[in-house]
Amino acid sequence: MPRCGVVSNMGAFISEVVSMPEPVRCDVCGKLFSSRHLSSHKRLAHARQKLGEATDDQNGMKTILALYKNLSAENKQRVLAQLAALEQAPS
Repeated sequence: MPRCGVVSNMGAFISEVVSMPEPVRCDVCGKLFSSRHLSSHKRLAHARQKLGEATDDQNGMKTILALYKNLSAENKQRVLAQLAALEQAPS
């Protein structure tokens, strides 16, 4: 952890540990945020964009495609493989 030295008003050096929040990626939009602010971002920016709230197939498809676009190339391949497996599995 980085250390930050502070000099008090009496001239003594005080050492304190300053912990920086980690950057984390929003799993909805893919943007980077401070770990301290991610929950607020998701609550405020994505409150009405939950997957379970898609009212029809068209809205559901738009949501799925928007999420798919934000995936890495490796994760896109995983999703395609899982979808192909679902199509081949007997219902």
